[in-house]
Amino acid sequence: MKTTNSAPFAPPGTDQSFAPESQNLQKMCHSLFLRLHAAKSIISLFVAFSALTGYVVKAGRLDIVALNVFSGILLLAAGSATLNNLQDRKLDRRFTRTSGRPLACGALTVVQGKRQSVSLMTAGCLLLYLPPNGLLLVLLGLSAVACYNLLYTPFKMRTLWAVIPGVVCGMIPPLVGWTAAGGHLGSLRIWLIMILLGLWQPPHAWMILLANADEVRASYSKNLLHIFSTAQVGRIVFAWVCSFMTLLILLPLFGILHHSFFSISLVLAGVLTIVCYAWGLFISRTTRNYRYLFILLNSVLALAMVFCIIENSIATTILSSTP
Repeated sequence: MKTTNSAPFAPPGTDQSFAPESQNLQKMCHSLFLRLHAAKSIISLFVAFSALTGYVVKAGRLDIVALNVFSGILLLAAGSATLNNLQDRKLDRRFTRTSGRPLACGALTVVQGKRQSVSLMTAGCLLLYLPPNGLLLVLLGLSAVACYNLLYTPFKMRTLWAVIPGVVCGMIPPLVGWTAAGGHLGSLRIWLIMILLGLWQPPHAWMILLANADEVRASYSKNLLHIFSTAQVGRIVFAWVCSFMTLLILLPLFGILHHSFFSISLVLAGVLTIVCYAWGLFISRTTRNYRYLFILLNSVLALAMVFCIIENSIATTILSSTP
């Protein structure tokens, strides 16, 4: 009897040589997913867009320097996030929300994490070094990494004051973009953008605490839920969100936004967010609502950055080219 190399149940005309290639492709995709997860890709993109916002508000255009700034900060933030996952891998195993992170569950090894962190941060610094004032941009970027990985991450379990370097870290990326465009620290506009990012970060973090209150109370050594009740933390969050939204609504008054569509949209988004937070923090306090409010807060900030980029680059270019 003759034997064939085809599988006994393979459909006629199929080539089994493609099976290993398909498996290799699946492995590559899975590996890429793990590495993107370890780099906190969504947060890193958020940080990169804040740097791009700072650049465009000052320069009024999108060009090769804008691409350098965006890409450099993206890679630097991804490398810093990977290092953060390395530092927190033992802590992450205690929480349901973070126990599945690649470095916490062992899907990526410590060596792989270190290589990824160093490679990404090195590439990010090289891209930031390309513009004329590149050395200053690199130093600003590394100062953000130092605030996040050397101050915030090691001390967040020991003291509530760790929130300060965490806030400073988030305020630096738009300054990198602003500086790359030739801006200086004496401008009120960049300080408004930086303060806006600073006001956003504490409620962003505190909503995660509220959404995971039971685990946080059992595992964390230092956090607001060990000092205040859930209702009290809700009131603190609401005060910060109101401050954030007030400054967001005032952006058009300081020349950062001019178009009426963007201004009115931000006002409506700000008012809606405050109403939703009042309902979710004071009337219907559930874990699901806390998660929705967390997404809403991030979405409003993302919308504001998109508006700033569109108006100060695309809209400016169209208006300048109109006869």
